[in-house]
Amino acid sequence: MNLLFAPDGAWGIRVAGIRRKILGGFALLTLLFALAGVVLHMTLRDRIHGLSILHYAMPPLMIAGLLFVSSTLLWLAKRRRWAISILLLGCSAIAWGLIRDGFSHDSPPPAGHDLRVFFWNTARGIGGWDDIAHVIVEHDPDLIALVEVTGPDSDRLDFWREKFPGYSLSQIRYATLLMVKGTLTPGPYGYLATGSKYRVFNIETPDGRRFNVLLFDIDSDLHHCRRYPLT
Repeated sequence: MNLLFAPDGAWGIRVAGIRRKILGGFALLTLLFALAGVVLHMTLRDRIHGLSILHYAMPPLMIAGLLFVSSTLLWLAKRRRWAISILLLGCSAIAWGLIRDGFSHDSPPPAGHDLRVFFWNTARGIGGWDDIAHVIVEHDPDLIALVEVTGPDSDRLDFWREKFPGYSLSQIRYATLLMVKGTLTPGPYGYLATGSKYRVFNIETPDGRRFNVLLFDIDSDLHHCRRYPLT
């Protein structure tokens, strides 16, 4: 006997009601998880050791995905108004992510003897190494510090030497790279807490300016917080 199509429709109505409640429950849990991610981004971010993994594991686009899942579940549960409202929240999360992760290529022209410094966390080349190098060249910086940029292979360093022939290069670890117009001499090298490292570089630019650059590589994982090396 097919209970969903019983003559009196009682079983069909009951099963449909249970189905809507289950879908609504999962939608609520997904929505709460997404909202928790928003609150984390707006308040604590990665300040508390242990919660920092949630901050980095839930970027705005991930939050938008959770909101879209919640919206779909609510639509299937016949809660169409809520589904549309949460769908709009998901679109807002996408816009938030694009604005937050975007950047402007515009920068003011140097004045007098200003030193143009360019720092970039390249996120392991997620934007494409050639495009990243092109953006840096457009700014024509005197000093470039890059994070998450190199690997243990020499080909990656050869790439940067080819793209920036007028620069001196140096590293303190595979993931960091310092380039400067002029001469770059590695100086004192030391360790901070939890395996973090630093190095002082002596810089001399083509116009005779001399200064030191202190470059840090702060180690951080689930068991080590960045707070201790920084303090």
